[in-house]
Amino acid sequence: MKNHLPPAAKEKYEELEELQDEATAVVSEKEQAEQKLDDSESALDALDGVDDEQVVHRQIGRIRIQSVSGEVKPELETEIADLESRIDELEQRKERLEEQFENRKEDIKHLLGGQTGGLGTPGMDE
Repeated sequence: MKNHLPPAAKEKYEELEELQDEATAVVSEKEQAEQKLDDSESALDALDGVDDEQVVHRQIGRIRIQSVSGEVKPELETEIADLESRIDELEQRKERLEEQFENRKEDIKHLLGGQTGGLGTPGMDE
């Protein structure tokens, strides 16, 4: 389709494709952060009521180490706060990309005299 567009519309279409790729990457990163948040919250819940001096095992990369619960809890709380902040940032970024995507679609529509040829927002429905 892109090959049959006038140069100005072709440029907007390429921008549209770049926005779509970026949005797909943002959605993927957000999903990964949400999964890590769920895991961290589950780990913190598991430590609820455990004595601060209780020895626990935790995974760091590919190794498992021993720590005391009192050291792990604050680390998990910090990690959760950081992940929540990151998820909020990614959601805002996704929304901005969706807005830019819709604007580029409108630009192309105007350049083509109202015909968009079925341009949609795949990958941006989340």
